[in-house]
Amino acid sequence: MNSSLINFHKNRFKWANKAKNDFINRFVQQDATNTVPFNARIQNLNINETSFKYLSRWYKNAREQYKKELEKLEKQIKLYEILIKRQTSIIDLEREEAKLQDGQISSEIKIYDDFLKKIEYKNPDPDDIWNLIDDIIQFTPNNRKASVINYDISRLQQSVEKDICTSLANIKQEANNLKTGLGELLELPQASSIPVIEQKLDVFWFKHTYEKALDHSRCQAFDWIIEMYQNYNNQLTSILNDVIEQKEKLIKDAADLKYEYINKIHNLEKELAMYQKEKAGLDADYQKLYQSWNKHCEEITDLQGFFIKYWLEYKEELQQHFLYGHGQERYLAAQYLQLLIQDAEKLIEPLNN
Repeated sequence: MNSSLINFHKNRFKWANKAKNDFINRFVQQDATNTVPFNARIQNLNINETSFKYLSRWYKNAREQYKKELEKLEKQIKLYEILIKRQTSIIDLEREEAKLQDGQISSEIKIYDDFLKKIEYKNPDPDDIWNLIDDIIQFTPNNRKASVINYDISRLQQSVEKDICTSLANIKQEANNLKTGLGELLELPQASSIPVIEQKLDVFWFKHTYEKALDHSRCQAFDWIIEMYQNYNNQLTSILNDVIEQKEKLIKDAADLKYEYINKIHNLEKELAMYQKEKAGLDADYQKLYQSWNKHCEEITDLQGFFIKYWLEYKEELQQHFLYGHGQERYLAAQYLQLLIQDAEKLIEPLNN
């Protein structure tokens, strides 16, 4: 066989194997932990026409595998993003609902507090009552008549009853805000009327008889007012006890709702934390795989650079044979230049995809 043909055939893939060896040597000089899979794939590979297809096929498969793994992680990450977003919305809605419920109950409790603050008992202080009696059932020595005393007794009863009715009307109006119907239970206290003076003669002829009748009527008026105030206060106490009981029930309901809300939010936040942890793990896996793919692409680029370098050198060598060799050598150089171009298309070009 022609020695020139043997030479050309033997050196056909010399440029590719030199590129491979330089590429491998660069990694051997680095720490072993920096050696990545693509390096290992080609380390023992003797590059020839058959290995072109192998490398191209392996690179294509590797790229598709990386792509599938990245897409798979992207889908899983997207799923957890949806779960996290939905869980966050649920937590926000639950917090808003709890806030509304708490605000509603707090408003209701405030209505009860306002009601309790505005309600006042009738003061049965003897001095105040006597002052009221003396002011209405007056001592009139120049007009000593039973009808005058009886008129004053009637005015006193009307004044006290009017005062109590006014208080009851105010309480009922406040009670309507409670929407409990308690106000309907309030009514004017019942007590026997103050006895009037009954005698045949209207005029008291004797001063001491007048004073005795006046004092007696005043004492009866005092007892009547005390009884009216006590009946009013007793009735009010019953209502206030019901109001306090309902207020305490609202406070307990608020505490129960708060406890339920705290537990519910806590469980929802635990689920959210779990989703966030799972997503963080997937993000880390994605980043690691993405970096690995970038490293792989960098290696492909580095290898391609070595291929191009030695391909150009070998191309120059063949061109020299073509330009300055003898006839047969020039013919073979032309043939192998064509093969060199085909080899580049088979080995270098696929690395661009």
